[in-house]
Amino acid sequence: VAQLMSVYLRLHGVPCWSPSTYRSNCGLIQHYILPCMGDMRLSELSPRTVAALYSQMLEEPRISSPYHKQGGQKLSPTTLRSIHKVLHSAFEQAVLWEFVDRNPFHRAPLPTCRPKQKAFLTPEQIKQLVLHCPFTLALAIHLTFAASLRKGELLALTWQDIDLKEQCLTIRRSMRYDSVRKKTQIGPTKRKKIRTVDFCDTLAAILKAAKREQSKNRLRGGHPYPLLSYR
Repeated sequence: VAQLMSVYLRLHGVPCWSPSTYRSNCGLIQHYILPCMGDMRLSELSPRTVAALYSQMLEEPRISSPYHKQGGQKLSPTTLRSIHKVLHSAFEQAVLWEFVDRNPFHRAPLPTCRPKQKAFLTPEQIKQLVLHCPFTLALAIHLTFAASLRKGELLALTWQDIDLKEQCLTIRRSMRYDSVRKKTQIGPTKRKKIRTVDFCDTLAAILKAAKREQSKNRLRGGHPYPLLSYR
């Protein structure tokens, strides 16, 4: 299994995953999959064996990480489902590469996940947040809510993407941090699709004010801002 995961990461993970997905899946493989079944032969894995292994993993302590500050707790059903997703994908590739005849992780029994209740800001809370933060941050908040932007899409947005006359913006790219190369990269959006979003008169007025303020700052600084252009 350890050899398969190595090949899987090289031939499937590197070309197909984003840096954050690659980092996350490598953590699952290193901390959970290899210690549990890394030394097993592929032929030893069957649906019954997988069920037993999953039951065993749920009794193991969860690894402490930047996302799980408290170690010692048992592995959660949500994490086990993430592990299963990696294993199922890896063995689908193993079938394609003719390492095995079938995928033993197909229809494996998984525990039920209890959905966590998410807290959302109310319209009044958003209004208060915008009123009590710096202008540039307020602009980012307006854009995020008006266009449903992800953080990386917001950071990669430029004036070239905003049409003030037609009151629409085009999301073409996303910014993300590559922890392997230790640098920020700009690439396609998460789903690798370009989309256009219309915005209201209120946001149009805020954007125009922001552009005027940026022009004043450019003149005040005595030298032009660097112009960013993406193809």
